[in-house]
Amino acid sequence: MQIIKGRLAAKAVGLVAAVTGVAALTTAPAHAETIVWLSSPSHCAGVYKSWQVNMGKTGVPDLCPGPNDHKDAIIAYCWVRGDDIDNGGNVWYYTERVYYSWEGWQYHSGYLYGDYVDSNKEFHAGLQHCGWGN
Repeated sequence: MQIIKGRLAAKAVGLVAAVTGVAALTTAPAHAETIVWLSSPSHCAGVYKSWQVNMGKTGVPDLCPGPNDHKDAIIAYCWVRGDDIDNGGNVWYYTERVYYSWEGWQYHSGYLYGDYVDSNKEFHAGLQHCGWGN
């Protein structure tokens, strides 16, 4: 009888540890999508079909930095590695929403070169990797 109680207690402890571990994984803080205002001092950023420039743009206007009341923005969901443009790194942000100062928020998905968006600041702040691509 004592052996059975010991085994049941061990199983219960194992179950509690497993459940606690799963809860810790699901409640761990993650860097969620974030609004990124364009702040590159010398570039506008095009919305591309891929993280490779040769795949072309999606057809929407480029987003540009500007004075505080005329800045464009994106919601950055994640990043991937892609083409390096002018030695600015290989970080590309994925978005599904863009903000034009003259139109407001629009649904447009694509990739923007991180250096031209915010000099890769959101990448360095911990934006999550997309889990696809490079």
